[in-house]
Amino acid sequence: MSARDASVVVTGRRARDTRAARLGRLLLGLGALVVVGCASSRPRPAALDEAIAASRSPAAQLAAQLAPVTFAEAEKLRRDAAAAQDAGDPSSAQILAEQSLATHARAQAQARAVRAAHDLDESRGPLDTTTAELTSLQQQQQRVTAEVDDLETRIKVARESLPVTASGPSGDAARSAARREAALALETEARLLCLSTRLLAPDTESLK
Repeated sequence: MSARDASVVVTGRRARDTRAARLGRLLLGLGALVVVGCASSRPRPAALDEAIAASRSPAAQLAAQLAPVTFAEAEKLRRDAAAAQDAGDPSSAQILAEQSLATHARAQAQARAVRAAHDLDESRGPLDTTTAELTSLQQQQQRVTAEVDDLETRIKVARESLPVTASGPSGDAARSAARREAALALETEARLLCLSTRLLAPDTESLK
């Protein structure tokens, strides 16, 4: 074999080696594309879609304000589920997404409890005021009743202590004085009863 022939053989071998190397790199690239394509074509778990929707709902916004710790935990689980899905692990993504959903539900329940407690505290103000007014009304009624009872007792004692008078002008004068005293007592009693009515009527109307 001449030197020229040997040079041609070496050149041909080098060309074949170069083509083989290029073909190998091309096959590796195609394999990587196939792997990525298969990973991206895996369907996303429905639980992950539900977790994403739960994190964007109005209830989630309320939970972020009133139950921030639990809400943050739910969001971390959702992000971990998305990362597992992107890494080609749909099983882990499914589990993490379901945990995120459960934690979102717990955060929303906590938020509702906090809001209910706040609403209850606000409603106690008017209730306490009404209770105080009712207590004051009952105390006033008790005082008026005691005054009327005392008046009736004094009238009874005054009547029983009247002396028995003989008939005649002097007896008529005594009876007239007794009648005036009894009338005065009855008038006083009537005034007390009217006062009692004025005290009780406004509050009674407001409680209807």
